Amino acid sequence: MIISKDIGCSPVDALQKLLEFVRNFDAGRLIYAITRKRVKEDEIKALTFAIREQNLKLEKQKVSLFAFTGSFNDIYTHEDNKIVDTSARLLFGMRSGVKGVKKSVNTFYIKSRRQLPPGSPAPQAIDRSLINASEYQQDLYGLFSFPDCVQELFSEMEKFVKLLYECLIEALRTLSEERLTRQDARRCRELLLEAINVARYKNKTMLDVIKANPQIRKVMEEAKELNPDETNPILQEWMRCRGSEEEKNEFAKKYFHNCRPEDMVKIDLMMALHETDGNLEVLDCMTVFGCDVKRAKTINWLIDNFDQLLPPKCKRGAIPARYLYVFMKKYTPGVSYDAFLSYFNTRYKNAGGRWNTISKSALSAAAVECTKGKREYTEAFDDFNARLVKLTGR
Repeated sequence: MIISKDIGCSPVDALQKLLEFVRNFDAGRLIYAITRKRVKEDEIKALTFAIREQNLKLEKQKVSLFAFTGSFNDIYTHEDNKIVDTSARLLFGMRSGVKGVKKSVNTFYIKSRRQLPPGSPAPQAIDRSLINASEYQQDLYGLFSFPDCVQELFSEMEKFVKLLYECLIEALRTLSEERLTRQDARRCRELLLEAINVARYKNKTMLDVIKANPQIRKVMEEAKELNPDETNPILQEWMRCRGSEEEKNEFAKKYFHNCRPEDMVKIDLMMALHETDGNLEVLDCMTVFGCDVKRAKTINWLIDNFDQLLPPKCKRGAIPARYLYVFMKKYTPGVSYDAFLSYFNTRYKNAGGRWNTISKSALSAAAVECTKGKREYTEAFDDFNARLVKLTGR
């Protein structure tokens, strides 16, 4: 009979089978497998050496796995999520554990000459191995009646299953957390916006390249991977939900850990090129803040006239951080401080702004004031809005 050395029929199934294996492992099963299979001493020593080797590797992989899972569900997407799914990636992160289990179960399964019916799938070694038997006969005298090599094997196996168990529990916890995150549309949308903002900031140079060389725009427009057609359903869906908040939330849930925000940023840039009809100032604003043409024009105009939104005198000759924070939250929500300040400070100074610009630390301090509900922030908010109504007429 042909025996498959695969573990499970999917990565999630493999994780569950591995967990079952480590939970089942005990001295009684090991002794039962050794005596029933009549494993020779040199085979026992070889398996001990192999498991010890996998333990050393698995210890390092455990550190790497826990470092990865610690922030995994706080990031919308990862570089290779389009290549493998989460469970496969986590499984790969403990490959020495998988190798150790395969080595163990393959040592202790008994071959059968019985043929399977035509078309039947080959049974898996992990299900047929004596060391993973659901029922077995306990040895009367126990482990310490066996040679030292058997006791040494048990000691290494005990370390091995403990290490692998910790990795498996963390992997399954991460998968459970991922499922819960996918059910939270608000959280998924927040993480997607963060990822898109980071991608926009990183791809800021793309706009500079287009400005310097208009031919690049033509090349990008013709790029197959940036055309949202039937061959690229994720981008096609992203284009459909551009105007609907509910659809954007559903998109964020559906593609959590399964798309590349960099692609969406490029698509948005392509759309912005058409919508702005080549107006690079508006395009620049849209690229940074991910807004539409109308809002981009409003943001640019307000920055150009920002002095009219400020008090007649500003302490230390600088823009009050509270006012700038109010403006940021009102017109560019979800954008990072770095991206906002980089754009605002440059445009404000180019427009002949009277006051000194502020740093990220000052803006962060204003944000803390806001969360604490300080009176100064409330007054700044009311004063800013009054000046905004006076300036815009609405």
